[in-house]
Amino acid sequence: MSLLAKKPWILALGAPLLVGFVVSSARGGVAVEGDALIARDLLGKATQIVARIQKLSNAAKEAKDTLKLNCVNAVLQTAQANFTIADENAKAMAAQPAKATDYREKVEIAYQNLLTAETEANACVGQVTSSMGKGGTVTTIDPNITKQDPTITTAGTPATDGTVRPPETNNCTGA
Repeated sequence: MSLLAKKPWILALGAPLLVGFVVSSARGGVAVEGDALIARDLLGKATQIVARIQKLSNAAKEAKDTLKLNCVNAVLQTAQANFTIADENAKAMAAQPAKATDYREKVEIAYQNLLTAETEANACVGQVTSSMGKGGTVTTIDPNITKQDPTITTAGTPATDGTVRPPETNNCTGA
């Protein structure tokens, strides 16, 4: 006699578990598709970043600015390496859907490195990449502070802290 014949309640408990497994498997498929969409989107943005860095390199080359060109080319090599990493992980995601989340995370890290590389390339050519908005500094001076500078004294007289300073000299004549 089989186990199911002896204990029919196992079948009753097993059915919800089986349904739960099917639903979670379907959700896993959606997660894989979501990971793939994110990776493709980031890969498209990564392509644009590398193209912008390449334009900066070309502009520095046309301007015959060796310092800027060397700086941008060093950053460009890093950017191309990160793009290759992102591209390889995006392709591997299709080959191994079970590891899609791991590959997507690697694509995201490579994309973040590309954003940093773009900032560095812009710094090489002296471009400001972003602005935090309208800014300014407000300085408030305590009105109770004396207007007299305690570090300025006449030659040979003690300062307000009691130290005696030597007489002033003329830098040109040494007198």
